[in-house]
Amino acid sequence: MYIGSHSATNQYNTLKSAGRLVNLSQALPGDLLFYTDDGGAVMYHVAMVVGAGEMIEAPRPGVPVGITSIRYGDMMP
Repeated sequence: MYIGSHSATNQYNTLKSAGRLVNLSQALPGDLLFYTDDGGAVMYHVAMVVGAGEMIEAPRPGVPVGITSIRYGDMMP
């Protein structure tokens, strides 16, 4: 499935327009988590649910990809 270009905002909007967004309580491993710091107009980060309250992400350049607890601050509802 096409999820949009290499832009967190574009990916969110592409999935939203396709009706593919789910509530966090229904998220399954492989679902994406989107983060924003301005109320939802622009996303700055995407992570992927791995299950058991954890996600996999590349937090920032120079930091290895890793599994961590899901962060709820700045997450899009």
